Amino acid sequence: MVDFDESSKDYRDQVRNTIQHWFTPVILKMQGKFCWQIMIDGGALEECVVMTHRSLKSLQNVPAPNQFKKAGHYAYWIRKLKPLQVITETKLREILIKAGKVKEIELTGMSSCKPRPGDRYVNEIFAFCVGAGIIKAYPLGGKVVRIKENMFNDLIVTCRYETYSPSSLSLLFEALTV
Repeated sequence: MVDFDESSKDYRDQVRNTIQHWFTPVILKMQGKFCWQIMIDGGALEECVVMTHRSLKSLQNVPAPNQFKKAGHYAYWIRKLKPLQVITETKLREILIKAGKVKEIELTGMSSCKPRPGDRYVNEIFAFCVGAGIIKAYPLGGKVVRIKENMFNDLIVTCRYETYSPSSLSLLFEALTV
């Protein structure tokens, strides 16, 4: 994971590379696993990266945050800024027509899945998966976050409706790692 220098001319490229490396593969897997069409707010996704790096820099007496801190901070900002939204074909059509991009449109290749109650948790699932991926990929780490399905479901719902700090999410990731 790269240290960002906000004054650097390469700053935006570093942010985009982080998104491409950490976020894009997770989004693609989620689309397949949950039968979701995901609309991404690119600005909010970039803000997740920027805010994570700022909050990690602000940690007192932690010159090199470990993978758990990084996972917790990314999960916190993804959950807080909510850069993803599950959309249906009808919703996408409405968005495009309202934006004046088209008068009528026939969408092909979109999933025929119906909206489900769990779709509202897309950002919490995304946050947890990104955090778990960071822990697994960490040099000399290769550790895996293990969680039972019912506990995962409870955690996702709780993360949506309760306040967790980056530190508490970091501790949670560390406790779930084997």
